[in-house]
Amino acid sequence: MEYILLDTNILIYREGEKKLDKDILTLSRLLMDSIEYKLVIHPLSIEELKKYKDKDQRDVIISKVSIYKLLENPPKIDEKFLEECGGGANSHEYVDNNLLYALKKNYVSYLITNDKGILKKAKRLGLKRVLSITDAIHFLSKDEELILSRMPLIIKEKELCEISINDPFFTDLKKDYANFEKWYEKKQLQHKKAYVAFKENGQLGAFLMLKIEDEREGYDDFDVPLERGKRIKVSTFKVVDNGKAIGEALLKIMFDYALANGIHEIYITIYDKHKRLIDLFKEYGFEFCTYKLTEKQIGTYEKEGVYIRKISNDKVNYPILKVDDQSVFIVPIQNEYCNMLFPDVLISSQISMSDLMGTSTYGNVIKKAYICTRYSSKMKPGDIVVFYASKSIKSIVCIGVVDDAFKANELDSCDAYKKVVKRRTVYEDSYLENAYQKGFFTILFKYYTKLDKYIKLEDAIREGIIKMAPQSLQSLDREKFKKLLELAGTENKIKI
Repeated sequence: MEYILLDTNILIYREGEKKLDKDILTLSRLLMDSIEYKLVIHPLSIEELKKYKDKDQRDVIISKVSIYKLLENPPKIDEKFLEECGGGANSHEYVDNNLLYALKKNYVSYLITNDKGILKKAKRLGLKRVLSITDAIHFLSKDEELILSRMPLIIKEKELCEISINDPFFTDLKKDYANFEKWYEKKQLQHKKAYVAFKENGQLGAFLMLKIEDEREGYDDFDVPLERGKRIKVSTFKVVDNGKAIGEALLKIMFDYALANGIHEIYITIYDKHKRLIDLFKEYGFEFCTYKLTEKQIGTYEKEGVYIRKISNDKVNYPILKVDDQSVFIVPIQNEYCNMLFPDVLISSQISMSDLMGTSTYGNVIKKAYICTRYSSKMKPGDIVVFYASKSIKSIVCIGVVDDAFKANELDSCDAYKKVVKRRTVYEDSYLENAYQKGFFTILFKYYTKLDKYIKLEDAIREGIIKMAPQSLQSLDREKFKKLLELAGTENKIKI
């Protein structure tokens, strides 16, 4: 994953309490789910923000920019580059020069700024990867960047004996792990299973295998051995058919598997060369723990990083939802869209293609989007959305957490809007174009869980949760939400 550096002025502009420019909103949402780029800030930008004169505004900005990744160990600017830059007498210009130097030394791939002085200086220095906000939006909206495939792949659980070890998919795994073929044959004889997806040519595109470990498992080949105990090991996690959100769908399967088995710790070992895979696991709360020495096919040894996620850790909520002071909204959703966004919800009432063939990736990704006509200026990131399935089910069925909420036409262009939404679900272009033109309300959210017990409309009314069948987006107070959770029996997934 490559880094995009934001300059201090962008941070003030984007995170202040004043109304945000449409270009800034568009840039932010394009980068929210990018699989290629991650926003970072320079440590000196934080120091610059601390000098902002308006104290209330300064405190708001500094608290909000803490969500961004800090550029670690940025290069220390040298005298030669300072001379090339010219000036640098004041602190603001010194920060600008350091941002440019981080770009020059390839610590970041791009620098985004609307500061005319920085843009002019970059041109003079021959630094071509400095972009204005407009240029950045154009660059990030290009069609080449991978988005969710319109035809979802199917993930199936299959026995290893049904999957040939001679598939080209396993070539690199054979090289990276000594005796991989013997291990695979052993697991075949034990009738072990894996979650797999196949490409259009019939070859493997993705593979996930999980193992439950207990007190009998040893970790002597770890630099710092893990304490003996019950946890899930991700034995194999590999995706080669990229751009279809398969990795995210496999993560959801992995978390669901852990919760279903009452296990709250998962770990995986990854070679340092697999940076994108490491970034994906870090995004969902996995933290580096230690290294493990692994023998390769040719007899040499290489260390793999050991990454652990304790599901009870509140630092990153997913898949456990911690309820504090968030607002709660109930959202009615028709069967057609409910089946598209939450295929596991309608499984008891109708048979879908996913039931017959496996699990479709777009329905089982964690990050989703919902579009409706009712606008709410009160909805904000971190709020909770409760979905009521209308028509045949007429029940409250599942819960998500808001990443962002906005009118479609707040973005710079319809193309940018399509790009943001298509990363999270599959909508027809004609529908998205209409949504953009009419400014439909768009909710980007993470799907946390379906309710263990659906709450039927008549039960929700009788218990005072709602007065009638929801016809549009409406708020739900905390006490009613607590009552909803009591009836649903989801205490293992939601903490109050």
